[in-house]
Amino acid sequence: MKLEDLKSSYSLNEISQELAKQVQECLVFGRYLEHSDIDGIIGAKTLKAFQEFKNDYWLAQEDILGYNTAQKLLTLKEKSQAADEAQCQNPQEINSLPSDLIGSKSGA
Repeated sequence: MKLEDLKSSYSLNEISQELAKQVQECLVFGRYLEHSDIDGIIGAKTLKAFQEFKNDYWLAQEDILGYNTAQKLLTLKEKSQAADEAQCQNPQEINSLPSDLIGSKSGA
């Protein structure tokens, strides 16, 4: 099952390893976890990150993964990817900025 297809609610401790990895990946995009934390296991670190995420987004039931939570998790991923794309769209634009705005390599 994919996070995008989630329609029912599940206790976080009952989800598959594949779904757990998807949740962890979204939590990484939201900066709740580090990339090295993606292992498909719902341990104390993932549970804490999930609870912090739900608290930040005013989502009820700290240990339940349901439709609304899944959609919010997916927005973390989308926002992160959109930010990355925006940063990389036109790196040549920096060359057209006045040099006094850019600074120097020495920091002066």
